[in-house]
Formats: sequence, structure tokens, C-alpha cells
Amino acid sequence: MARRSTTSTFDQVIYISSVIPWWVSLPLAFVIYFYLSSLAVMPQIDPQKPMAHLQSSMIYYLAYWLRFIIPLSLVLGTIKSFFNSHKRASLNIDNSPITSCGNFL
Repeated sequence: MARRSTTSTFDQVIYISSVIPWWVSLPLAFVIYFYLSSLAVMPQIDPQKPMAHLQSSMIYYLAYWLRFIIPLSLVLGTIKSFFNSHKRASLNIDNSPITSCGNFL
């Protein structure tokens, strides 16, 4: 029986942004923030169309909160990627092959 995934969407976005390079992740965070900020405009109330008001209100509230959550997760993933790359670089100081084993022939 398969196990359920215990990671949240926030964790998955952090993981994805930690895998992609930082120079892709940071501009993407800015683009998403400004795009969602353009959607997060308080809708005009039209008493003739109550369903249109409901739809625009839902878009407003989703965009308002997601404009902070998604870029934050991308920036956190970028920070994680930065520390992981420095950790790999410090572990891989000498790239030369191991020569202390001698000849096997």
C-alpha cells in the first residue's frame, strides 16, 4: 500500500526552487510578486451582478495572500540552494582522483 505524502505544497515549492539555479528562482519570485500584486486590486461592487463580485473577491483574496507566500517560498529555496552549493563546494575542494591507492597491476 502506498504511503501518503506528508510534504505540503509550500515544502514542494521550496524544494523545486532549491533545485533550480538561484538566478532563475529570484527573478521568478519578483515576477510572481508583481503579477499577483496587479491581480490583488479591490474589486468594484456592482449590485446588478453579485456573482461577478464573488468571483473578483475570491481572485483578490487569493492573489493578496499568494503574492507573499509564493515569492517567500522561492526565496527560501534559493537560500537553501545557496547553502547546499557552498556545502558541496567545501566537500569537493580537491577534484583530482585518488592517487594514494597505488598501481593495482
